[in-house]
Amino acid sequence: MMNRKSYKVSVIIPVYNCERWLPQCVESILCQTYGDFELILVNDGSTDGSEAVCRSYTDSRVRVFSQPNRGVSAARNRGLEEARGEYVVFVDSDDWLEPQALEVLMSHDVKADITFFGSLFRSEDSVARAYIPEERFYGSAMEVQQGLVNLLFNPRHPDYVGFTWNKMFRHDIIREHGIRFIEGLTIREDEAFTYSYVSHCRTMATLPALLYNYRVQQTGLTFSRKTAGEYIMLGEAYEAAMVWFDHGPLLDYLARRGCQFYFFAMRRSKDSVTMDKALALFWSLWKSARPSMRFHGLYKPVMRLDSERMLRALFWLRLMFK
Repeated sequence: MMNRKSYKVSVIIPVYNCERWLPQCVESILCQTYGDFELILVNDGSTDGSEAVCRSYTDSRVRVFSQPNRGVSAARNRGLEEARGEYVVFVDSDDWLEPQALEVLMSHDVKADITFFGSLFRSEDSVARAYIPEERFYGSAMEVQQGLVNLLFNPRHPDYVGFTWNKMFRHDIIREHGIRFIEGLTIREDEAFTYSYVSHCRTMATLPALLYNYRVQQTGLTFSRKTAGEYIMLGEAYEAAMVWFDHGPLLDYLARRGCQFYFFAMRRSKDSVTMDKALALFWSLWKSARPSMRFHGLYKPVMRLDSERMLRALFWLRLMFK
């Protein structure tokens, strides 16, 4: 009979060509002062020795799954499908947790639907930059939206919402609403997932404890130049998130980011079909939401004309001379 033991926490690590750093990552989790967890390693088609490292651990809490290379989003989704814990924590395969991380997260009597915690960004020259959120608890859906705005526009910690590894999620919310990462998206897929998840949250906590160590580099999970198609997918994710919220500053942020990514797609387009699709999406969102955006260079006078036809003509010229 298959063992279906349940755990309090599922720690999910997507693994891709990270043989060098993976042992430190895994051992930082197995050495946690809190023991009621499972560790799910999803080998996403690694071509180095990463899979062998994954399968070298004999701890019964370690579960290893392998699949052809489909990207970080697909690997995390596989982890979610296999997870048995009440809570979910994501860790990247070249990072590591502080020994007391899970104990700190699980020690609070009242656990929020989503919990943000502090992290250290560590560069290869050993310089560390701390991201320390203020300790706060948000007790309603509207307060959660305000909490997101507080994090988004905190000048000391920009982009704090844009990761999944600095948060703890409730598995039942993920399961009930079928929340998944957007497969094929390799830019800001964490943030798209977070907005989808937070739209179902009624409570949120931010903890100042430094629990996560992020290794600043461009290796490990696939790093590549982004395509126009990916920027379109990301713009659509931000636009879709607007349906879930009603807080003015948050809606403006989502609309602005959606327009920005559609704009990036237009600039990155290599064919007229993709460019026209990106332009149509941009113009529709721009006209309906009127987000607070600044334009530069030739785009500034063209946008002042408020003419979709003029904007299309400008991008057609760009496309012709690429």
